[in-house]
Amino acid sequence: MAVESEFKLSISNEQAGALNTPGQVDHFVCQQLQIQPQSCASQTAFQAIRQLLMEAGVSRHHITLERPLGGFPRVPWRDLEDRLGQRLRTSRSFWACKPQTVRELVILVREQLPGSDRHWTRPQVWERLLEIISEQLGVPKPLIGRDSDFVYDLGAC
Repeated sequence: MAVESEFKLSISNEQAGALNTPGQVDHFVCQQLQIQPQSCASQTAFQAIRQLLMEAGVSRHHITLERPLGGFPRVPWRDLEDRLGQRLRTSRSFWACKPQTVRELVILVREQLPGSDRHWTRPQVWERLLEIISEQLGVPKPLIGRDSDFVYDLGAC
């Protein structure tokens, strides 16, 4: 299936049978990629880093993306994994990049979050799904709605 290939997912026959509209497919893909409704991997990483720094005594307004990491007190960075609920590769290779700023650390952490092979956003997933559905079913994109039924409205067999 083109959706599985594009998003590097596995969709069982049972799951596929329950996906009757493009909106349902969009919701399913976003769930599988763990895309939050109003969040992105960078935002998630920054919030976890900021919370950890605040617990180490850094004032919230001093935590900016351009702030050098060397200017902070000693921080238990391994606790970052607990914040994210995700195991990071905090080995030497992770720190070998020697992040100098909060922004550089956010980028390193972001790349290790689930679905980070490509940083899909909800609008990007929807747009790509429209392209796939249009291509597969031969239906112009403007005629494809979130609630369009694949069989009755879009002519899928």
